[in-house]
Order: sequence, then structure tokens, then C-alpha cells
Amino acid sequence: MDTDDAWPRLAQAFTMPGMHRLLDARITRSRAGVTVDARLDDRFESIPGRLHGGAVASLLDTAATWALIAETSRFFTTVDLRTDFLRPARLGSLKAVGEVLAAGGSIARARASLFDESGNLCAVATGTFAPVA
Repeated sequence: MDTDDAWPRLAQAFTMPGMHRLLDARITRSRAGVTVDARLDDRFESIPGRLHGGAVASLLDTAATWALIAETSRFFTTVDLRTDFLRPARLGSLKAVGEVLAAGGSIARARASLFDESGNLCAVATGTFAPVA
């Protein structure tokens, strides 16, 4: 976003979607773009103590999408998301860091990395996004 004045509006908009509330997600600025912090409990479990891959992908998609929103002040929808699961993610505190790769007028690219509470890289995703009219 262009000014520090816009950040509070973005952070407020982030709290609106039900998915973000379900994930108990919070957004902050980071050097790369944005960081989405979440604390996921056993509602998101696939095998004992491990997160379901859909929850992991949701956090990565959220971080990548909101990195674009923060940089461009436009809303985007996901066209394609490639997710690579590198290690099982455990229940608890997670951090997804999103960054913009390119943002054009009709298409954009962004990526995100997911870390567990010990700082281990658990998954990465790269996506293609389209601006929402």
C-alpha cells in the first residue's frame, strides 16, 4: 500500500472474511510483504497432531493473496495455486509469509512460505491471481 494510513484499513478488511476468523488469523507487515499468524487446533487435524493439507494450503493462499492486496490496494482471487508440502505441520502456532512476485493489470503472481512455531519451513506455494472487478 502506498501510505502507512492505508494499513489500518487493510488490517481491518482482513478480519472480515469468515475463513480468516475460522483460522484465527492475524495479518502484519513484513519485510517480504505480509505475515499471517494463526493458531490452529484439532478442528484442522488430519492425523493425530498434524494439520490437514487443506488448512496448510488455505494459510498459504491467504498470505500470497493478501501480499498482493497490501502492495496494490486491489483485491485478487486465486486462479492457480501450486503447493509443495515439505514436512508435516503440527497443530499450534503457524506463520505464513506472503510476497509479491509480479503484479500486472490483468494477472499477478505471488508466493508464500509456512513455518511452524519452531521456525521449520513446512510448505511453500506459488500462485497466479486475477484482480477482482
